[in-house]
Order: sequence, then structure tokens, then C-alpha cells
Amino acid sequence: MIIASVRFRLRPGATREDVVKAFEAGIEKYRNAPGLVKKHYVYGDGRCGGIYLWESRKLAEQFYTPEWKTGIARRYGAAPEIEWLDNPVTIDNATGRVIVDARESPEGDASGKVAGPAIDGKAPLRAPLVRARALRHAGETGAARAGTKS
Repeated sequence: MIIASVRFRLRPGATREDVVKAFEAGIEKYRNAPGLVKKHYVYGDGRCGGIYLWESRKLAEQFYTPEWKTGIARRYGAAPEIEWLDNPVTIDNATGRVIVDARESPEGDASGKVAGPAIDGKAPLRAPLVRARALRHAGETGAARAGTKS
């Protein structure tokens, strides 16, 4: 998986309330975006943006079109800057899960999967992208958040 940290400067005088309204106005663009697992909106120090967890950089780059970048600049007053971060392991305390994204590495086999130690006495997940999709879609039920089967 990959994390995109997207940040941009706000117009002078923009308040937190202004930013929250703008965030809320854009929510539907991100619901069910192909490959988007999770998005956190962020605000502070005269900047705002989002922390995105994507299934792949390719899917993220398909989302961050020139039109998307122009829309951000128009809405908030500045073009976005994107920092790409590899996300090999995620600890999700809300669900009690650990997601290990076995990417190609020198230790991996031909499929790119890496045999690793157990985490919390359990083997790491070996199909993290499928698992991430399931968590994203199941996250709407209280049972899924509590880590129970529904």
C-alpha cells in the first residue's frame, strides 16, 4: 500500500470552520474512489490537506488528475504538494488488525511475498489489498469496527 500526504497553504484569513465546510463539500468525491482505502483530512499551521491510504500509487496517480489539482487550488487558494510514502505495515487499533503489505523485496519470493515473523502470535496477512478493501467496505457496520463477524 502507499500513503499520499497531500498538503497546501490556505488563503490568508481562512478559519478552521471554513476548512471543515470545504472538506465536507468534497466528501462524495472520495467515497468509493477506486483504490482509496482511507482518507484523513488534516488542518494546521496555515495549511490543510489529506493523508490518503491507497492500494497502489498507480490508482492514486489516476485520481490526482490535473483537473483535481486545479480544483484544489481554486477551492483553497494554493496548488497541492504530494509526498509519497510506502506503507509496508499498518496497525489498526480500531479493528485490532495488523496489515502487512508484502511488497517485492530482496527477501521475497518470485511473487514478491515475504515470509515474516508472526505478529501478536498471528501470521501476517498475506492478501493485504483484498483485506484492505474488505475493511473499507465493512467499516460501515458496528460489528466490523468492533472486530466481530456480522
